[in-house]
Amino acid sequence: MTHALEFLSSIDDPTSFLLESIKAAVTIDDVTEVTAQLRVLRDSGVTSLADAIKDDAELLKTLLAGIHTIGFNQSAIALFEANSMVELRSRTSEILLPESLPSLVGFLQSLLDQDPVHASDVGLSTLKGNWIYVRADFRVVQHGEKIYTINSFTDITDWYNDRQSLAAVRTRYALALKGSQFGVWDWDVQKNQVTRDTEYHRILGYGEDEIDCSAESVQALMHPDDQRRVAEMPSIPNVLDFQFRIQQKTGGYRWIHLEGAVCEWNDSGEQLRAVGTVRDVTVERQQLELMDLEREIFKLASEGTSLKALLSLVASKVDLAFPELRTIVLLLDDARQSVGFAAAPSMPKDVLQSLIGFPVMAEPTACCNAMKSGVFQFVQDLSAGEGFPSAEAFYTPLGIQATGSMPIVDSTSTTLGTICLTSNTPFWSPPEDLIGLERVARSLALVMERMKQKERSRRRAVQMQNQQKFESLGKLAGGIAHDFNNLLSVIRTNAELCQFNSGMGAANTQESLDQIMHAAEMASSMCKQMLTFAGQSKSQTQQVDLVAEAKKVASLVRSATKAKIKIELCADPGTPPVVGDSTALSQVLLNLLTNAVEAIGEAGTVQINVAMRRVEQAEIEGFVFSGKIRPGEHIYVSVKDDGSGIDQETLRCVFDPFFTTKSTGQGVGLATVLGIVEQHGGAIDLRSAVGQGTEFVVLFPVVCEPQRTLQTS
Repeated sequence: MTHALEFLSSIDDPTSFLLESIKAAVTIDDVTEVTAQLRVLRDSGVTSLADAIKDDAELLKTLLAGIHTIGFNQSAIALFEANSMVELRSRTSEILLPESLPSLVGFLQSLLDQDPVHASDVGLSTLKGNWIYVRADFRVVQHGEKIYTINSFTDITDWYNDRQSLAAVRTRYALALKGSQFGVWDWDVQKNQVTRDTEYHRILGYGEDEIDCSAESVQALMHPDDQRRVAEMPSIPNVLDFQFRIQQKTGGYRWIHLEGAVCEWNDSGEQLRAVGTVRDVTVERQQLELMDLEREIFKLASEGTSLKALLSLVASKVDLAFPELRTIVLLLDDARQSVGFAAAPSMPKDVLQSLIGFPVMAEPTACCNAMKSGVFQFVQDLSAGEGFPSAEAFYTPLGIQATGSMPIVDSTSTTLGTICLTSNTPFWSPPEDLIGLERVARSLALVMERMKQKERSRRRAVQMQNQQKFESLGKLAGGIAHDFNNLLSVIRTNAELCQFNSGMGAANTQESLDQIMHAAEMASSMCKQMLTFAGQSKSQTQQVDLVAEAKKVASLVRSATKAKIKIELCADPGTPPVVGDSTALSQVLLNLLTNAVEAIGEAGTVQINVAMRRVEQAEIEGFVFSGKIRPGEHIYVSVKDDGSGIDQETLRCVFDPFFTTKSTGQGVGLATVLGIVEQHGGAIDLRSAVGQGTEFVVLFPVVCEPQRTLQTS
């Protein structure tokens, strides 16, 4: 203690110093030895004491042994709960805690750097084991060859505990806000500056340094429609309750719900401050939009809205529910291999048109996999996987980088199409409300299934009416033909007798008789056509090679056709034969081919296809006349031209007997074709539209076993 008193007496104004420290615990340490050790370390190149201690575990113990406490005041004894100065001096090492070592290393570093003043807040232990937190101030003073530190300790335990409690409260508050997904904002109306918390920025999708503090910075990120709504507000309401879409950093939009209120006004009644919260309500909006869409689908379907209009509505509403994505609704064609219809309000019209006929089932894209598996498929980054050339030709110009596809599947597990979601940035998780999207797809499938059932019922009714009409007309035509043929037989017989008895000299009589014979033969031919139409003609039934018959008829018509009209025959030589009358079947081919050539006019192409093909029930139900044809393998005959096509009004009448659009036609050609097809157990369909040409499709049953030749009527 003598050395301490000598040291204090050397200070210019020790009284002043002691008064400054009167309320604090004071200790005096002799650091001469440790200072010498630190100088050696410094001369050896050590600049970071923390790194040196990390590399040498014994170094800290050696340095601490070089610090010798030589004095305490009463406040220090009381602070560290010692019974005497002797006890405190002998147990000084017990004051240190593991968590106080970094502060101690910081103090030693200040000695190494020859810094005369050092301060830090540090946790220590009393001799009774109680934890305290102190603010330590160290001052280095040299007295001759000796170096001392005067250490002042101020108890800040209560302050530290209060700060920790406040920090804990703030942490719990921040976690509560984060858990509830609320962000907090505080708006200085006069300065137009907004203070926002971390959660607010997370909801917006931007870092705190990426949006300035002005209110306009957020308004600039709003969807254009929402910006207009804000601009139309006459003034700032005292209570704020507003939902809007905001563009995130990735480019997509999210729905945000802002709530708050003005809480401060000046003496003039001007608004000064408003506070409130924001919350991401994208999923809630999705659920509401998709539930409304479900109801609207059934409502519009019951009102008779067309399927195309319904699909366009679905695409538009799903776009609204998922503002960060773009929607394409794809409907498969009858063969369920290619796109038959596409709706996407946010896509260019020419792009939509290019999708028609797109072989969506040809490559394992998300849409293809979804429609094959019947479950939602998701590709988070199109550039990361295997490329699909035909799909890339569509995706690349639009900048699409990620897709998700929800299949539209009916109650028979038949895939009808898909609701495809696209993103121009890779998104790393599927859209949130997949359940709502799946419900929309199911509702759409149910409505489409009902529409198809109604269409099938309508077609069956039309087929039944046609069949009844053809049967009635057939009976009428058959009766007229039989009676008319009997009369013609009498005419022909008598004409032959007159011709036989007239002799060689009666030239005028001979000429008249020849005309009678010619007219009778024409009338007889017409009767045969009417009997064929009525299904009452006598025919020689055998196995007929339609490929060979098609070649003969094509060659015959080609020889009498204009040079600029091409007749192309595509016939599979392995096509099985058909059981029937070769003359009648040739007449079917001749009539269809002649009609096609006449429909073209001056120049064009007629394509004849003969092959065996599998036909499903859905396609058969769409035929004008389906007869007794059932799903399976059939002989498929197609005659297609690129002429002017047939309007809807004419389409309903082309198979009616005696209906013709030609000035010289008799109107029995296609009616005869229908009769022959029906007589052979086949089916026929007509597909045409104005400006798109015409195609006749005929199906005949396949021969299972060789048939013997027999007479039928």
